Amino acid sequence: MLRTVLFTRSKLISGIPSDVKILISRHISSVWQLEILLCLKRQNGQNINCHDIAKELYISEEAIDQQLKTFVQMGVVKEDNQGFIYKPTDPEMAKTLDVLESLYAKRRVAITDLIYRQSNHSMKSISKLETPD
Repeated sequence: MLRTVLFTRSKLISGIPSDVKILISRHISSVWQLEILLCLKRQNGQNINCHDIAKELYISEEAIDQQLKTFVQMGVVKEDNQGFIYKPTDPEMAKTLDVLESLYAKRRVAITDLIYRQSNHSMKSISKLETPD
């Protein structure tokens, strides 16, 4: 049974480029974070504010604001007095995000699994640090 699960999982994420896997492991720890980023990307260069994203995604404005500030620090989102706009400063990051968006549309289960597997791995690492010997 375990062998089947491991084979299925490795097959599930096969074909996902390494740059997408690295992006997820470094910057995306939850599907809602990816959804915020993709919501910005769908605005096609138009500004959007936290309130409008919250209405679309049913996520708290505070969580969205905090995540958008993280995306600003990453260099994929710009903030101005009208709100936030998807505008990656690094062309390679922009290409990787385009691929991630496409994969999420076509292989949502695989990308979601990768996000949660990475997140679960991080939680295990944290719990090992917090567990007294």
